[in-house]
Amino acid sequence: MQRHLQTIFCDDIRHETSGKLTLVGMYSDSLFVPQLPVTLPRVCLVARLISSLKQPARSAKLRVYMGTELIQEIVAREADLAAMLRNVPTYEAAGSSERVQVIQFLVEFAPFQIKGPCFLRVHAETEDGLCEGASLNISQTPTAGPVTLQ
Repeated sequence: MQRHLQTIFCDDIRHETSGKLTLVGMYSDSLFVPQLPVTLPRVCLVARLISSLKQPARSAKLRVYMGTELIQEIVAREADLAAMLRNVPTYEAAGSSERVQVIQFLVEFAPFQIKGPCFLRVHAETEDGLCEGASLNISQTPTAGPVTLQ
């Protein structure tokens, strides 16, 4: 199994008393706003770095970019990753008996300022290189042109 990065963008992440996460207002691949520039109350993302237990990540750094500008960097501590491999349950990959390591990052931007159309991109860097997650296209809501009646 090849290491990969899953990304989900949403309006809010709620931590339930049961330990579950509720993702509110999940985006597919685009976020449309009525006008630019704009400030949104909040934009969140969940990034899950998934590696085979045969080659677990020993270091992990998550970077979030708005266009080419780095807007957030999170470095997972090596001690936390080592403890995860010893103590945290691992998961079985779909359609395979291979066990996997899942490193989850929760990121919240509040408020979230958008200057113009751009892509929100997420990268994870490990000792083995770079993984890129799906990006979020941020743009102004398309408007219909004039209608001509004949």
